[in-house]
Amino acid sequence: MAPSHTLQTLENVFGTLGTVLWCIQLLPQVYLNYKRKTTQGLSVWLYLGWLLSGLCLGPYVIYQNINIPIIVQPQCYGSLCAIIFIQMLYYDRKWKPWKGVAVFSTYMVVGAGWQVGIWEAMKAADKNGVKGVPMAFGILSAIFLSGGFGPQIYQIWFKDREVIGISYLFLALDSGGAVASIMSLGTTRLRLPESLPYFFFLCAS
Repeated sequence: MAPSHTLQTLENVFGTLGTVLWCIQLLPQVYLNYKRKTTQGLSVWLYLGWLLSGLCLGPYVIYQNINIPIIVQPQCYGSLCAIIFIQMLYYDRKWKPWKGVAVFSTYMVVGAGWQVGIWEAMKAADKNGVKGVPMAFGILSAIFLSGGFGPQIYQIWFKDREVIGISYLFLALDSGGAVASIMSLGTTRLRLPESLPYFFFLCAS
């Protein structure tokens, strides 16, 4: 049975709220890195994992034709993760600014090409009766997402033995975005691959 107009409206409202929160969630972390002039205490694998998660989740949510706010989310947090990665190279590895710009530009171009290619592959697989390709990328996104937390937890518990350099405002926005996104999916559709990344975000935060 098709979802009612009210449920579709709620899906978009919660999806938009989740997108807004997740579009800005990493901005406090970016600002804190800028203010401290270092990314000490942050695990590079956390942000690379999230970046890869976004590259897998992006074509999946496009293929599933979920609401526009949910489609925008992985593009936003993936790009902000790329910026934080570049901050690591600039502040702690003493890279030149032009190198950082080059890395970010390469990510944008290659990432866009990758997502278009995977989206086309999903359509081709479905046309030829090959099932499970979209689900595989939804699950792969969750694996990258959750896997990124391991190195950060190790850094806090075993290397630094304290929380260093992590913005608590970022964590609060992260949790709020996860709740709103889960509610958006739950209003009309709650498929496992779609929901796993958001549950991982919420639980880990």
